[in-house]
Amino acid sequence: MSEQATRIADHASGDYIATRDANETDAASNARVIQEFIACGSPVAPSTVRGSAASVSSDDTSDLDSLPADLTGNLITVGDKKTLIVDVIHDADDGEADITPIVFNSAGDTALAVLETKTCDLGALDFQNAANDYVAQRQTWDVAGAHKIGIHISGIGGTSNGVVVKATVN
Repeated sequence: MSEQATRIADHASGDYIATRDANETDAASNARVIQEFIACGSPVAPSTVRGSAASVSSDDTSDLDSLPADLTGNLITVGDKKTLIVDVIHDADDGEADITPIVFNSAGDTALAVLETKTCDLGALDFQNAANDYVAQRQTWDVAGAHKIGIHISGIGGTSNGVVVKATVN
């Protein structure tokens, strides 16, 4: 059996579908082609949803009726995607941040549910980006069926730490 991998892509949006073609023969020596389609979303490149002007250095309120504009103005539309992907960039090498996704209705004006809080810390190694900020371990949540998601910064720890939160759904 021989295989060939190809990709059908839309260069404008970055969306693509990977395919794999296999040529084989059946029991009667007839040639046949088997084609597998591997559904893929857009490339996983989270965009900044919190801290775009300056890193966030204080926790968000736990009052769902008084959430900061930085959260409610940057809701992520889930659509037919199912996984929320969050990257947290820290100012401090001992930084950690507690992130809690909040599920909103389709209009984005009512909080419907609060998902599990996860801690985004640096782990055993201090990975730094080109700006000498510290990159925490990526976190994911299952958000299938949600309309919109807001990223709540439930806690910030570390010496003079501020965070920038990047997120996407895939």
